[in-house]
Amino acid sequence: MTANEAFKDVNRSKNKPLPTILTEDDVPGASLEGRKPEQLKNDELKRWLRCRGASVSGTRVQLLERPIKDYISSGLHMKVTDPDGGIHSTGKNNSKVLAMNVMTRLKLA
Repeated sequence: MTANEAFKDVNRSKNKPLPTILTEDDVPGASLEGRKPEQLKNDELKRWLRCRGASVSGTRVQLLERPIKDYISSGLHMKVTDPDGGIHSTGKNNSKVLAMNVMTRLKLA
């Protein structure tokens, strides 16, 4: 799929809501901010997991061993969701979202 085709595909789907692609910079608490997971407080660990749609149940050791290390090793740590009901995704610049959606569709094609 060319960039032009992907752009047309995105424009054709204007009636459908486009998914908003969030980054760690968009959602407070979504970034480790250069720290290792072990350096975070329990509330920070849980916030980081919520920003990825993961379960936050379990002890600190369980959170560090199971989901956090799995997310980081599999690359899922880059997939950020909005745990606050969408308030962070509505603030995204529409042209930036459109460009990101075109790039995503190009990668998927």
